[in-house]
Amino acid sequence: MCSSHGPELPELKTNRRLKYAVALNCIFVVLEFAAGVLSGSLALVTDSIHNAVDSLTLALAFLAGWVSQRPADKFRTYGYHRAKVLIALANAVILVFVLAGIGYLALQRFADPQPIDALVMVATGMIGVVCNLGVVLILRPSSKEMHVRGAYLHNLTDAASSLLLGISGVVIYLTGAYWVDLALSLGLCLMLAKSLIPIFRDSVHILLEGAPDGVDIERVAERILSFPEVSGVHDLHTWAQSDGMSSLTCHVVVRKEVPHERDHDLVDRLRAVLRDEFGVAHTTIQVEHEDCEQATSCRWDRHD
Repeated sequence: MCSSHGPELPELKTNRRLKYAVALNCIFVVLEFAAGVLSGSLALVTDSIHNAVDSLTLALAFLAGWVSQRPADKFRTYGYHRAKVLIALANAVILVFVLAGIGYLALQRFADPQPIDALVMVATGMIGVVCNLGVVLILRPSSKEMHVRGAYLHNLTDAASSLLLGISGVVIYLTGAYWVDLALSLGLCLMLAKSLIPIFRDSVHILLEGAPDGVDIERVAERILSFPEVSGVHDLHTWAQSDGMSSLTCHVVVRKEVPHERDHDLVDRLRAVLRDEFGVAHTTIQVEHEDCEQATSCRWDRHD
C-alpha cells in the first residue's frame, strides 16, 4: 500500500536536526558551566560559554532555516534566502566579542592562578566529547549549508576542545600545574577564531553580491559569445543570492541576419548552458539585435 505522503523536504530535515542539536547542546552547557564553577576551572567556564554561544548559533540557524522557507512577497521579491547568510555573519561577530572577553580573563588569571578540581575537569571533558560528537553526527548530513556549517564547525572544534580539557585535567591532577587550565583557555580561543575566518569571508562576499563560487564572468561571456547567433554581450552581472543560489542578468546582441522568431529558442539554450555548465539557475536575458541603438556599447564582442 502506497503512502500518501511524499518525501520529506531537505529544509525540513535540516530544521529537525537543528532542533535535536540545540537540545543536546543546551543540556551540556548547563552541566559544564556548573562543573566549571564547582571545580574552579576557567577552561571549563570558557568552554561552557563557548558552547552556550554554539547553542545560540544552532537556535539562530534553525530560525534562519525557517525564515528562508518563507515565499517571496512584495517586500522581498527574491524571498528570504539571505536570512541564512545574515545569521551566519551575526554568529561570527558575536563569537569574536565572546572570545576577546575570555582571552582577557585568562590573561588576568595568569597573575593569580586558582586551585582546580582536576577530576571534575576530566569527567566533564569526557562528557563533552560525547555530547559534541553527538551534535556533529546529527548535523553532518546538512553541514554544507552555510547557516549550518558554522554550527557544525563549532561543535567539531568543541569535541576537540573537550578532549583537551580532559587531558589537561589529568596533567593538572598529576602535576598541580594550574597554569595549564589558563593556557588551554587561550588556545581554545585561538582555535575557534581561526574557524571563523571562512564564515566571515563567505558571508561578506554574498552580502556584497559577489560572483558565485566557480563562476568566472569572463568565461561566462566567452561561452555566450560561442553561440553563432550572438555577436556581443553587455551589462553582464552575476551574484550569489545565498549559499548555493545564484542569479545572472545580461543583454545579448544577436546578429541582424538572425530572425526575431529565433530569439526565444536562443534564450532557452543560453539558460540551459548557464544552468548546466555554471550552476546559475536564475537568469534574466534581454535580447537585442545588431541594429539596436544599445548594441553599440557592448563590452564583450565577437572577433571572427
